Amino acid sequence: MPYQWKHYLDEHELRWQDWFLDLWMDGKKYREHLKRTIDLYISKKQYFHDKAKENLRSWQKNTSFANAKNYFISLTSQDSITAAREHTKCTGVQHTIVNFANAENVLGVARYRVGSQEESIARQTNLSATIEDDEIKDEFHYTEAMSKRIKATYLNPKELVMITEANGAPTIEDQLFSFKELRCAAYDLRVTIFGIPLPFLSYRYNDHSMREKIKLQLDNLVANNITHVILGAFGCGAFK
Repeated sequence: MPYQWKHYLDEHELRWQDWFLDLWMDGKKYREHLKRTIDLYISKKQYFHDKAKENLRSWQKNTSFANAKNYFISLTSQDSITAAREHTKCTGVQHTIVNFANAENVLGVARYRVGSQEESIARQTNLSATIEDDEIKDEFHYTEAMSKRIKATYLNPKELVMITEANGAPTIEDQLFSFKELRCAAYDLRVTIFGIPLPFLSYRYNDHSMREKIKLQLDNLVANNITHVILGAFGCGAFK
């Protein structure tokens, strides 16, 4: 029997360790952001998807790059969502974001603390609403099968749409856009005791295995005929 997935947690459902971390990390405001996003999405789900499609059609009419066959690479300091929106607007083509995901914990730490890229995607889009009951074994963890899929790169079959900005404010209508998500977890090199990472201790970095992981991402993109993608500094985050 699949576990019943909840898009966000109410305060009384937190684990003791999350309450403890809240003393320093102010997790409540991040949970409120996630809740606000999901409530907005559920209240007018079809509207967000329809408006994103309408905006894409409008951008296609106003771009000179839509039918361009030349390949180009653009470097930016923007976060993944902002970069995807700006490049979607200037090319008129839906993009795919490589989500540097946690293969074990659902949504990373989006419901407890600020985190980084995966957590931003979770709090600003409908990512939480694309998680299926049979992909998780409890409220906090993916099933073993789903974890393996994420480690091997998983192309989410459901479209993600931006609902709120990084500051939690609703995204204005003419800025709504959709994108695809390629979820992939880097190798976790952290040394842990009872599941708790030890600061400043990690296993030796393996360049070959990291290159293989990146190759899996590119192979998946090619196999699915994805031509426009937001990449990033994969493997440089919490996993050391």
